[in-house]
Amino acid sequence: MDFVSSRRKAIWTLLAAAALSQAAGLADFQGTWKIDRKRSQNVSEAIDAAVEPLNFVVRSVARTRLQKTNQPGATLAIALTDGNTSIDYGNKKTVVTPSDGKPVPWGQKESEPAEVSTRLTGSALVQTFKANDGQKTNRFLLSPDGKELVLETQVASPRLSKPLSYRTVYRREP
Repeated sequence: MDFVSSRRKAIWTLLAAAALSQAAGLADFQGTWKIDRKRSQNVSEAIDAAVEPLNFVVRSVARTRLQKTNQPGATLAIALTDGNTSIDYGNKKTVVTPSDGKPVPWGQKESEPAEVSTRLTGSALVQTFKANDGQKTNRFLLSPDGKELVLETQVASPRLSKPLSYRTVYRREP
């Protein structure tokens, strides 16, 4: 990431934090959201930047794996039921976790144990996937009018020389 892009990201983050300083309740996140591709970052470019420092063989494997697990869905649905938070990413399995942040087992393969948790932290809804080979954090932020949802994703792994970070913008469906 060049200096201008880093600076723009830092400014956007500060502006977003200031705008989002009003506390959002968990119920405010409920609803169906549609991706705004024009305002969202290009995930493939972010992945390329994250794997660029790796050697050729590792880079190819890492890129393929990250592409598979980091494609935002066209829609996003968040619901609260019986003390649980349910997040349906539109193109993946729905993730259901206790709303109090208690981690629960996650994953399709027993050979790759993982856990996921979701909790409200300040005005952000934070979902964290933890596995032996790294961690993925999804941070959901609401606009002050509640019509826009910004999803900041960060993937960290000892295999990556720097984390993968990208931002996806969603608009509330009527």
